[in-house]
Amino acid sequence: MRLLVAAPRLAPDYNPEAICTTNLLRAIAPVVEHISVVTSTTHSTLSDLENVTVYVVPDYEAETLVQKTRRLFHMFPEDGFSWAVRAAKLVSRLAQKVDLVYSRGLPFASHLTVFFANLPPHQPWVAHFSDPWPQWPESEFWADSRGWRYAWHKKLLQCVTGITFSTDQVGEVCRREQWGKRSVPYATIPHVGLGPLPPAPDKVNDVVSVLHTGTFYGARKPDNLLCAWAQFVNAVPERREKFKLTHVGPESAEISKLSEHFGITDCVTQLGLVPPDTAKQMQRDATYLLLVENQESRTGIYLPSKLIDYLWANRPILALTPPNGVVSSVLGSDYKLKAAPWDIAEIVNSLNCMANSRPSDFSQQLSHCRKGFEASSVVDKLLKFLSGVITNTDGEVMLP
Repeated sequence: MRLLVAAPRLAPDYNPEAICTTNLLRAIAPVVEHISVVTSTTHSTLSDLENVTVYVVPDYEAETLVQKTRRLFHMFPEDGFSWAVRAAKLVSRLAQKVDLVYSRGLPFASHLTVFFANLPPHQPWVAHFSDPWPQWPESEFWADSRGWRYAWHKKLLQCVTGITFSTDQVGEVCRREQWGKRSVPYATIPHVGLGPLPPAPDKVNDVVSVLHTGTFYGARKPDNLLCAWAQFVNAVPERREKFKLTHVGPESAEISKLSEHFGITDCVTQLGLVPPDTAKQMQRDATYLLLVENQESRTGIYLPSKLIDYLWANRPILALTPPNGVVSSVLGSDYKLKAAPWDIAEIVNSLNCMANSRPSDFSQQLSHCRKGFEASSVVDKLLKFLSGVITNTDGEVMLP
């Protein structure tokens, strides 16, 4: 199978979707004939693969003016619009030599690039969605542009011959709310985990480190966590010395303010930004890893790439996640270290469970969680689906 992949961002760009796309391409490269990739990333980590050719269309700084215009008038469907227009000619030329075109990655300019390429008739094209699209303008003043943007979206979807989603829930939202009456084959293709696993923790250290890596923003807030942490350490004074909460990522003013407010600055630390490889090593050195999801969402339809990173760090995960969401489903109903991010009492209970457990108690559950994201499983499912799209064999069909 010869593939052409439109992916505006690839690793080492420190963007979750770029890393997920790169990992998937590394996983499928050994079992396909050739992969051509059109991207804006100038020094991709795919360069060591013999059967992968990377074509770079630069993402010029001048595009910031276009992006500002888009934000002001909500004119263009997505960031990267002008990159999509410039990359389309290259995609059109390369598409004539492949069996299938696959567009994935944020921004969604990857799909617009293929759309603008005006593919040859009957050329298979599969588009991947990690979350629903398009992202509507917030201002009601620009309500007319919603219809304009939706028209782009609808027209694009009339051209694809297959669709993949990162989760079943994202697919359900897209099919129910946005995708009209066209039926099209689809499959759920999750993120893929790569790399050797570090040894599982086999003892409890004198200091138990709870590590969060990433960014707090919007409704993904640390306030309930810190309130629960204060209750947790104050309940047993010795815990202040034994349990340490560390945040690695852009420094949060809210963490600083609330840590001081709750009197827990002695056991809560921010280390700021570190290189990606350093963050991964810190995950492997931690006792527990902390995942915090949106407090305002009761559904949790997304699959955070951080969850895959954490699973492959082979450390127990303390997950603040909606009980009916994707993360909760992956971890399983019997997993004890999870709580709704809006429920402080639940968070305290999970912290108490952590304090009364050994890290090794969760090794078997984590091993089971990883199975659905192992490279062999994800690659087999993806290639079976892509082969079916190429040969027009029946598969799951997206219904109105």
